[in-house]
Amino acid sequence: MTASSLPRRLATRAALLLPCIAWTQAAPAQDGFEVQALRRTPLVRLIARSGPAVVSVRMPRPAEPTTGAAIVDQGSGSIIHASGIVLTNDHVVQWNTHGEVELSDGRRVPCEVLARYPPEDLALLRLSAGAPFPTLALGRSHDLLLGEPVLVIGNPNGLVNSVSSGIVSGVGRATTSPIGLLSSMIQTTAPVNGGNSGGPLINALGEQIGVLATKDLAADNIAFAIGIDRVRESFPRLLSAEERFGFRLGLAVDTLTDARVAALEPDSPAQRAGLQVGDRVTAVDGQAVRDGVEFLLALIDRRARDVLRVAVERDGATITRELELEPFPLAEPYRGDDLEPGLDCEVFEGDWSALPDFEGLEPVRTETLGSAQLPASTSSADRFAVRLRGYLEAQADGIYYFWLGSDDGSRMRIGSRWLVDNDGLHAHREAANLVRLRAGLHAIEIQMFEAGGDASLGLAWLGPGFGKQTVPGSAFFRPKREAGRDR
Repeated sequence: MTASSLPRRLATRAALLLPCIAWTQAAPAQDGFEVQALRRTPLVRLIARSGPAVVSVRMPRPAEPTTGAAIVDQGSGSIIHASGIVLTNDHVVQWNTHGEVELSDGRRVPCEVLARYPPEDLALLRLSAGAPFPTLALGRSHDLLLGEPVLVIGNPNGLVNSVSSGIVSGVGRATTSPIGLLSSMIQTTAPVNGGNSGGPLINALGEQIGVLATKDLAADNIAFAIGIDRVRESFPRLLSAEERFGFRLGLAVDTLTDARVAALEPDSPAQRAGLQVGDRVTAVDGQAVRDGVEFLLALIDRRARDVLRVAVERDGATITRELELEPFPLAEPYRGDDLEPGLDCEVFEGDWSALPDFEGLEPVRTETLGSAQLPASTSSADRFAVRLRGYLEAQADGIYYFWLGSDDGSRMRIGSRWLVDNDGLHAHREAANLVRLRAGLHAIEIQMFEAGGDASLGLAWLGPGFGKQTVPGSAFFRPKREAGRDR
């Protein structure tokens, strides 16, 4: 829903507004303070409170190679941390890593893309200017009421600081965005247009309850926002602080409510420091932490060997612990030269409703595939499973996103880590995750089963220097065959 992706459909209703203006001018004079009080409705006050934390986003695309034409994608965003962290849509920023935002006071500030999570169409920007910035509090979306009022502030069609209002007209919707299928969406009647993408959906308390992502172009006043609970649940993967900044903490917190410790990795800095599941983090290096999202934001730009001073509440008492961050463990690439293009594929027969334990099964046949797809021998089959194994080549160090799509269930492992879980009985759908990889070859395994009906399998990725695309066959390798058999 960027400004460049939707037609400009402007309608004026001046004829309807003129009688109201004339009535106002003809009204009896009133005391100035009384008039001001009447005009400053709850909605006006809400806009005044929320507006300073909303920004207009401008992200230039690379110049068109044939024509040299310059395109600037326009969207919106909300400042969610006083240091200048902006929440927006991934499809607003997908073409570049740097741009600028316009603040509500008219200032233009350079920004950089801090983090992206394309599977949920979410991204974080970082502003390059002096802090602190005004912020918009993140609310909850689990208890939305049909008909409750909502406010939209953003940059529709390049008209900065535009506002509109409506109601919550639906919850739990599924719709498509420029990125793909999105679920857990909030439907609203608030008018939106190209350029509102990434902007906040705000409730009557001044809390952000959604991130605007798309609209129904065939209807009026049907727009959709990613529910803020979905944003909260996705935040650990969106930021991926440990992988992104190269340190290991070994601590997971609840991002829906307060920053309560939900899990600890064995022999991690957090566990060795004496933190426990159930502790509520209240501060990091003296900065107050109100919820799990704020805790994760406090990890931005941390590095291995940094010492964190973490305060937690346990059984009514405040406990402070210092812990030293470790280097993030990265698997070393495979260094052998005994590989050839392709993937090994094993085909199994059976009736399953979830992925089986392949170690206890005997394949009915084996094949070599050129890419991560179903073998031709299964094109009209039901009740089967496949296991693909080999090596995947990463061309550069960095963060890689993977989308695994299948009908029915599937999952994918890179190295020793099960990265994407898409198990269960379902029509074709994608699940995704990200991982930091060193340049080189990494062991990969993909498992998939089919119960009945349509069957599908596909793998896409996004990485340093390239956008989302099907993983090409040239990226896959398998052990060489010798004398007509596998080594």
